[in-house]
Amino acid sequence: MHNAKLARIIENITTGSLLEAFLQQKPSLMAVEFNETSAAETCKLVAAIVQERAPKLRLDELKELLLPETDFSWFKQANPLAELKRIISRLGEDFPGKVALQRKLDDEQPLVLPDGSDECLIEGIRKVARSHDLESLDEFVQKQRNNIIHSIIQSPDYSQHYMFGAIDNDGNVNEELLNNRFSDSDVEWDEDEEGNLHRHERDAMSLDEKLDQIDITSLRVDLDAVFSKEINKLWADEVLKLSSALSIELQTLYQRELDNRDFMAFVNQVRAGQSGKWSDRWSS
Repeated sequence: MHNAKLARIIENITTGSLLEAFLQQKPSLMAVEFNETSAAETCKLVAAIVQERAPKLRLDELKELLLPETDFSWFKQANPLAELKRIISRLGEDFPGKVALQRKLDDEQPLVLPDGSDECLIEGIRKVARSHDLESLDEFVQKQRNNIIHSIIQSPDYSQHYMFGAIDNDGNVNEELLNNRFSDSDVEWDEDEEGNLHRHERDAMSLDEKLDQIDITSLRVDLDAVFSKEINKLWADEVLKLSSALSIELQTLYQRELDNRDFMAFVNQVRAGQSGKWSDRWSS
């Protein structure tokens, strides 16, 4: 390398390209991981947030159900942030953008959802509920009726009360009898050896039992997006904004070099460990 100034320029340009590549990946700095929950608990709370005039209490219950903790400061130690810190550590301290970003990355303040985020969460959850037909649990279950029946047939839990009498002599699940379990009550008649009929009233499937047979994977994905949006507002959005500002600062500072094909060819050769073809005008 011909001089320290040129070495520093090449290092800063390289760091700028690494930072730009990092941003182009659109990293999720604060990706939410929900608790494992039953479908019934999740669906009932989401529906309640749509139905109730004052849904704040239900939202608090949903937060408690889904979120493993209310302090999200542990996101600051996540792998994407470690990569970002590694990239900007290559720069000197004379970049205002680095100073601002470093200050944000070193911020140790706790990250807790403020009360003001509740209205945004409620509106987002209501949109999710509408898209999944969860405005009415009864209608939601009826629309899912066939899926619920097929789910039970594929993986029957013989200990459940609604399975009693729904198994034929060959040990197979009787789909017609399972369908009857969706009614409020299910009356059956048994004939004894003497030909006498006996009336039996079986319990129908409860709402929770129906809901727990529904695959809510896509619902959880959409709820994740709603919560992630609000949680990222706490800190991560500002980190990405400052990262973008630093990237622009570097690009602006070295625009002349970046636009010079010969110089960039030389830079790429140096990056590859080659000597490159030097021109004295680049050190001026």
